[in-house]
Amino acid sequence: MRLTDNGVWDGSPRVNSLRQVVWKSYMSEGCGGPTMDIFMYDGSVVMPITRDAIPENATNQAPEINDLSEICWTRYDFCDPPPGFNFTSKIMMYSAGEIFELTDGQQFPQGPDLNNNSQVVFDHYDPDLDLDVIDLWDNGLTTSIVSDGFGPAINDAGELAFMRPDRVRGQMDVWLYRSGECFQIDR
Repeated sequence: MRLTDNGVWDGSPRVNSLRQVVWKSYMSEGCGGPTMDIFMYDGSVVMPITRDAIPENATNQAPEINDLSEICWTRYDFCDPPPGFNFTSKIMMYSAGEIFELTDGQQFPQGPDLNNNSQVVFDHYDPDLDLDVIDLWDNGLTTSIVSDGFGPAINDAGELAFMRPDRVRGQMDVWLYRSGECFQIDR
C-alpha cells in the first residue's frame, strides 16, 4: 500500500504493532534548510501530527511510534543556533491528541526512542562533562542514566541498547543498560 504520493521527499518511516505508520515529510525551504512535518497513517487516513503546531522554519525529524499511538521526535531549529553551533533542538511527544516538549534546557537533544510504557530516551550534549549523555523521560521526570553514550533504543523492560565511543581504538561499540548498570556487548 502506497501511503504518500505528494511530490515531495518523505522519509524515516516507523510502524507499530497496530500497523500505524509515522514519517517525516518535506514541507518547504526555511532559513536553515528544509522544514519537515510528522505525519501518521492510523490504518484508514493520513493525518498531520505537527503541521498546526510547528513554529516557522522548524524541522521535525526522526519520529518513533509505540503501540499506544504515542509519537516522539526531534524538533530542530537551524535558523537561530547559538554562536559556534549549527542547530538547536527539542524532544517532542504526541500523546492523546496533544503535543508537548520533553526536554528542559538540554543542549542538542536528539535521537529519541520510546517504549509501550510511555518512557522516552534521547541523548544530548553535556558541556560540563564534554560528553553525550542519555536521558530517560518517565512520566514528566527526566533522569540522566548513561554518560558517554548516544543513539539509545529502549524496550518495554526499560533496557537500553546504545552506542559508546572507544577513544583508544577509535571506533564505536554497542552497549546495554540493564538494571542500572552498563554492559559492553562483545562478540
